[in-house]
Amino acid sequence: MSTKSKTVTAEEAAKLLHISKRKCAWMLQNGLIPCIDTGKQTRRYTILRKDVLRCARTIDSIEFPQIFTSVKESRKKPNLSVEQCEAYTSHLLTKWRTKPNVLTVRAVSDLLDYHHETVGRWIAQGHLRATTAHSETVIAQPWLADFCCHYGYRIVKKSEKHRKLEESFFKPPKE
Repeated sequence: MSTKSKTVTAEEAAKLLHISKRKCAWMLQNGLIPCIDTGKQTRRYTILRKDVLRCARTIDSIEFPQIFTSVKESRKKPNLSVEQCEAYTSHLLTKWRTKPNVLTVRAVSDLLDYHHETVGRWIAQGHLRATTAHSETVIAQPWLADFCCHYGYRIVKKSEKHRKLEESFFKPPKE
């Protein structure tokens, strides 16, 4: 075996570890992957393949800084408790008492102010329960309330109507 095949580039190391090049560079700079730093602009690191493979076995135990955590992960809300969910469902059903008990995709779209294709995607992905009646997809109000308590509650970029609907329950009115 030649010396060439015993070493890998930083890009190859990142591929072997199934991580981004940026995360791999951080690991190399912080000594988590043993290497020789030549200081050059390109092909800066000389890394032994066996060191990368050894690191691959322990990568799950490495504490990475916040910069490598996805924005979505860091902004995710915790799940509602059972009691909160029941109270929120009751609140939503009270708010929607003037609406029909069974809503079409367009009606849900108007109610929460999302595009009808977005509502259809939620249904297709199994986040929003729906059924077909008279060749039209319909959603029962309790199913929509359940959606709002679970998947809908954790949506990061909510529509204005959806956000205000949540605020009407979770943020008490100012006196």
